[in-house]
Amino acid sequence: MNDLPFRIGRVNETDSDRLARAVLASPRLRSVLPASEVEGLAAAHERASQAAREAAGLTGVESKVRREIDEILRSEQTVDVGDLLRRVGDAHTAEAQRVRLGDWLESLKTGYTDEAVSLVDEHLDDVWARLDADLDALLEEATEVVEKLGQADTAETAIKAGAADAWAELLRLAVEHGSIRKDHFSLLRAGDTKNFRNNSEELAFATWRGVGAAVQDFVRLVRGEIQGLDGQPMPVTVPVFAVGSHDHLLMSVRQRSVVRPWIGRASGAYQALSGTTDVVVGGNPSSLSPAQASATMQRIRIQAATRVADERREIAATMA
Repeated sequence: MNDLPFRIGRVNETDSDRLARAVLASPRLRSVLPASEVEGLAAAHERASQAAREAAGLTGVESKVRREIDEILRSEQTVDVGDLLRRVGDAHTAEAQRVRLGDWLESLKTGYTDEAVSLVDEHLDDVWARLDADLDALLEEATEVVEKLGQADTAETAIKAGAADAWAELLRLAVEHGSIRKDHFSLLRAGDTKNFRNNSEELAFATWRGVGAAVQDFVRLVRGEIQGLDGQPMPVTVPVFAVGSHDHLLMSVRQRSVVRPWIGRASGAYQALSGTTDVVVGGNPSSLSPAQASATMQRIRIQAATRVADERREIAATMA
């Protein structure tokens, strides 16, 4: 089922509520949960909701009896007080039962929601593991595709290299990668409502654990603390935030040992951000070799020098 007939949302939400909503809203993540339990809770919640709507529509019983008694009193019928008492009692009982039923149904709906939240909480590690596995599988598939592309990094160069099919496959994988990251980011933001906003350093390190090694002064760049010769903040030139793009996927594959793509949880992202980059993922620590670090820094220096030279030419052209 692609859509659940109930949504988790309360006035005083907990982290578990938000995480459950994120998981249940995603077909990928929801598939980790026992399908029979999820569908059973969803069906029970929907039936309770329908019954509550019907019960709410059964109002006006007391008003109806009041009108009936008024008609009797206005007519020439003999007034049977016992009959009037019975009518009033039945109406009062019916209204009280309707209210009681509504309360019970709302309580049952809350119970079904609580069960769904607990179910997600029990399987939360499995949900994260599913994202880990999906990302690893996608990167392995993308590695084979990128090998077929050679040095091509645009549709035009791929066509010239006779790798048009590989380029089309790369685009498909980029869309799938964006879908994985969408679920990833939903979980991060559900568990931490203050951070992991778009284009934030926390989100970057949760995506590429090694982004700080790949881009000099990355955090300062993201925060807009480094200015160009024109006095404006210098942009982040790597596509770390464009998670659904082919550029992001190409860099994730071609510089995998440097940027180190992963499904970072909040604690791991903070650890990487603070400079502790040897975070263990799946039991395997990952770090840059001295040769890789040296090559990366050399590339960064060349890029920085090129950028500064370009800016100087632009300024000179404006002043000419």
